[in-house]
Amino acid sequence: MRKNSIYQADKDLNILFKSKNYDRSLGYIIEKDYSKIEAHLYDQYKTAHLVITDPEVPKWSVQKEFLKINGMDCQKAVTRYKGREWEAWFSKDYPISDGPYKFNGLPGLVVRVKDRDDNHIFNMVQVKKVHSIFNFVPKNNKKISDQEYRQLVKNEIFSPEDIESINIDRQTGKMGVQLKDGYVTQLDLGQIKKAGKGNEDAELARLLKKSNNPIEKENSK
Repeated sequence: MRKNSIYQADKDLNILFKSKNYDRSLGYIIEKDYSKIEAHLYDQYKTAHLVITDPEVPKWSVQKEFLKINGMDCQKAVTRYKGREWEAWFSKDYPISDGPYKFNGLPGLVVRVKDRDDNHIFNMVQVKKVHSIFNFVPKNNKKISDQEYRQLVKNEIFSPEDIESINIDRQTGKMGVQLKDGYVTQLDLGQIKKAGKGNEDAELARLLKKSNNPIEKENSK
């Protein structure tokens, strides 16, 4: 779930500014259509709501290795998916063929998955029954291809015009920033000032730029 979904719920930017920072590259929503065996990735580029449909699912190799994670009996599986080698631990205690992000297709719930280089790690925090997820899915989305989406992200250039609002708290030395794509974070004023006079905008752009370490390095087809 995205932080701007929380903002729409309580309209309190101060709460969001004080919340834990997260990578701008993690502002997406994943919706899975089990009947068609495909995933829909919703993301926001600048002010445009985008949706990318992906019919590709991981092809797993189940291993004879077992581990207990948070009291659950788990089994190991590996796959090469979207340009990375992945290691997953799934549990038949929850006979649901699903997991974080687009990781599904195993005979149990994926409770932990990471890439070989430890750049991306997903750990299950909680199992909770919800009645509906569709209130989190943006409306009026523009459908684009996976290739078009990758090109947008690759060529994105941050600009001060992407900022919706700034809230400066000089007592704590913090700067709260909300971008037009809904991303909200809190930055250290001291770190920005260290860049030197005339370089503050460049430092702000560096801090707010999306990471160049995507989950999907390439299409594995």
